[in-house]
Amino acid sequence: MSIGSVIYAGSGGESDGDTEWTGGATDEREPLLVRAGVAEAEELLFQEALAPVTRNRYRRVWERYTKWCSKLEEQPLLVTEERAIGYVVTLACDGMKDSTVRHHLAGLRQEHLRAGLPAPNWGEMARLGQIKKGLARHTATHGGSAKQRSSGLAPPGSNEISLG
Repeated sequence: MSIGSVIYAGSGGESDGDTEWTGGATDEREPLLVRAGVAEAEELLFQEALAPVTRNRYRRVWERYTKWCSKLEEQPLLVTEERAIGYVVTLACDGMKDSTVRHHLAGLRQEHLRAGLPAPNWGEMARLGQIKKGLARHTATHGGSAKQRSSGLAPPGSNEISLG
């Protein structure tokens, strides 16, 4: 079987399941990979591993993160611990709860995987781990969103965290 082709397993006697079929999809049950080359099929299967809602959320995470990196004149891929901490603190100062921040980190990890790069291992970043724990405790104690802004974290756009 050649690259970009599939075994046609349609009904109605069109194939016995052993016939190679390389034409366009004629049956709505045909797999989406019928006309895809290897690279396109790989990307499609990678994306299909996530629910559409999750893909959309991760896309929005990536857009926000790349915008943040652009302001700092940083490349978004190959996230360092220092950059991850900066992003997490920024999200916290914008009023995001720890669960939302975890979702952002998952989105960044997913984008690295999609790009074929080593995914950041947040668990190996000790200082980031402590900051995430601090945010979780802060969220549990003070709540998130507007409450979070008024309970010690600096307002959005500020680079400082109030400790008093």
